[in-house]
Amino acid sequence: MKKCVSIFDNIFVVIASINLFLILFTQSGKADHVWQINYFYTYTTVILLLLRSSIVFIQNSFSGYTLRRLSIDILFVFFSFFTIKYSLKLIQFYFVIRALALLLKKYSKSKKDIHTYNNLFKYPALWVILSFLSTIFIGTLILLLPGITNKEVNINFIDALFTSTSSVCITGLTVYDIGVSFSHIGQLLILILIQVGGLGIMTISSALAIAIGQRFSLRSGALIQNVLNRNYSIDFPQLLKNIITFTFTVEILGALLLIYPFYKYFGNIAQSVYYAIFHSISAFCNAGFSLFSGNLLAFRTNPIVTFTITTLVIIGGLGFAVIDDSKKIFRHNGRFKQLKLHSKIVLVTSLALILSGTLLFFISEYNYTMKSFGFFEKLQSSYFQSVTTRSAGFNTIDFSQISFATVLLTVFLMYVGSSPGSTGGGIKTTTLAIIVLSIISILKGNKDLVVFNRHISETTLLKAMAIIALSLFFILSILFMLTLIEPFSFEKIFFEAFSAFSTTGLTMGITSMFSSVGKLLIIILMFIGRVGPLTFIFLLSEHVTPMKYVVPQENVEIG
Repeated sequence: MKKCVSIFDNIFVVIASINLFLILFTQSGKADHVWQINYFYTYTTVILLLLRSSIVFIQNSFSGYTLRRLSIDILFVFFSFFTIKYSLKLIQFYFVIRALALLLKKYSKSKKDIHTYNNLFKYPALWVILSFLSTIFIGTLILLLPGITNKEVNINFIDALFTSTSSVCITGLTVYDIGVSFSHIGQLLILILIQVGGLGIMTISSALAIAIGQRFSLRSGALIQNVLNRNYSIDFPQLLKNIITFTFTVEILGALLLIYPFYKYFGNIAQSVYYAIFHSISAFCNAGFSLFSGNLLAFRTNPIVTFTITTLVIIGGLGFAVIDDSKKIFRHNGRFKQLKLHSKIVLVTSLALILSGTLLFFISEYNYTMKSFGFFEKLQSSYFQSVTTRSAGFNTIDFSQISFATVLLTVFLMYVGSSPGSTGGGIKTTTLAIIVLSIISILKGNKDLVVFNRHISETTLLKAMAIIALSLFFILSILFMLTLIEPFSFEKIFFEAFSAFSTTGLTMGITSMFSSVGKLLIIILMFIGRVGPLTFIFLLSEHVTPMKYVVPQENVEIG
């Protein structure tokens, strides 16, 4: 009987793999024979799953565990026969997850494999990757349910995956108009995914552990330390409580400030409160999702909206570590030198980028999208875009009409992004600062990199260089593939690729027109950009033993 179960498992995995292919590459409205193939493979999978579960139930002497598993499968099969015409993709997705579970179970049968399987989660990088992946797929599954979108919208798997990834990775790129295509339930789901992505999956999980009275192990503490980018001793439970308290406090204050201008726009207090909460969370999390069809174009002259949104974006983009450290300024009579080196670099670099970005936006769009604006309107819009371009993705100008100079400026600001440990993406402000300062140091003939009377280690410099090299490798690789398969102009694809990696969400109007393969490539970029290129390298290198000896040094000519 065991051999029979093994045969059923192999066949089920193969059929489920075909289902996965059908999920990814078939869409509603295709030819009838394509959907007949879908139905055939789905019903075949249903029968195989039911037979397999029944055999396992008998094999295990009618145990309670296998009875529960069989009951779940029977309920889902019963559900599939009555709803297959309306939720075929959802049913196929269940079979794919079921097949994956069987493969993991089969993989972990031997003692050696069990040891490997149980030790997977000792690696922080793997925790981060799997946490985001699982949340994205859960979000995708829910987005496929009836009632999430409006009746006239028929969302397919790729678009659901794209929306879920963009939400969890707080990017803001969308293939649908969120305010029009999704129901209120769907919008709330997207908002929850944004909030979870903004706070960080591990931060949420750890906070829940605190709430139920669990203690952190040393491994868990090190993991959270790695995710939050903190490398010094700290009370983790208190830190997480402070993060969540601070986040919700800022978001509530931001929502309160947005209610009045939104009420003037709608004339409905309930709708104004709802929109204010959504945009406050989206701004603090640097997500850039908006319920308005034109993003925030209608509020470009409203200082309350523009300055509230930019303030939320700046606070979320600095990171809690910098915000917490900045309290020292008020405790020590405004002495900037009391801050940690990390905070000093973040604050100075962020301020420099905001000011220079405002000036350059003002110049590059003066006679383009802002040609009809008054002087102060141009200044206000330039400041707004300088702030939000680095990760948030809100816009008060039409990016489909921007000049080539602005395309280049925007790509640079998006690529830099926000700061480490924040809700934003990009290579981070500290990476840019370290590279620029090292270049200045070389030009001055200094061997060591010294910033604010502190020496920066060679390891930090190498890490910064690695981030830039890896990020450009990922972006340019996918950009090359996109230019091969998509019919759009190079600058638009170029812009979209950097926007996806930096989790900014700005677009020149081509996101919804990408092919399924193009959307998958953008999804990969969003995920890599949110998790970070180095996370994948750490995952691959954690089992590598470092060299314990020194080899002879020899110079190589460069330049």
